[in-house]
Amino acid sequence: MIERDRTVKFSHTLEAQIGCQLRAGFMLTYFFEDKDPAALNTLRSLYFPIHLATRALKA
Repeated sequence: MIERDRTVKFSHTLEAQIGCQLRAGFMLTYFFEDKDPAALNTLRSLYFPIHLATRALKA
């Protein structure tokens, strides 16, 4: 799919990813989104960030 410049769906929502961290007692201290620098002219990076990271501390 990537070779044909198609988007790929991921099965977890942000609500599931971040919500589970919060319910487990973590406090989010940072959130970061980024696009794929190797694919800035492709559909998968043109419309939305494809990478995300959180930093969390156990509350």
